[in-house]
Amino acid sequence: MGISGFTEEIDFRIVVNGLGLERDTNIERAGYALFGQGTYTLWDRLHLTAGLRYDYLDLEGEQYHRDIGMMGPIQNTYKGERDSGEVLPKFSLGYDVNKNIMTYITMRLGSKICCWTTGCSLT
Repeated sequence: MGISGFTEEIDFRIVVNGLGLERDTNIERAGYALFGQGTYTLWDRLHLTAGLRYDYLDLEGEQYHRDIGMMGPIQNTYKGERDSGEVLPKFSLGYDVNKNIMTYITMRLGSKICCWTTGCSLT
């Protein structure tokens, strides 16, 4: 059984003076996971492991965009928020060839939450 977590803040700015382009971006992320697994020995050398993991991720972002367009100056601020939580299973089957060698096969699901394109602002 275990738990893990993190927080991070990403700030960056892009300025192209000759084109009048400016993008100021801030992204905040926080996430945690709870997980556990158990192993059952089917026979003396054959082991079945099953586990579950719960992942949660919260994203918040904001981007200020200024540009000198063909129709004149453009200024926009874009904001977004997204969160996701998923239960992810894992199964493993292991076989002890001898007391020093074990072979195994594992199947698990994973996830990755979508993020924002930070280089350009499109709505």
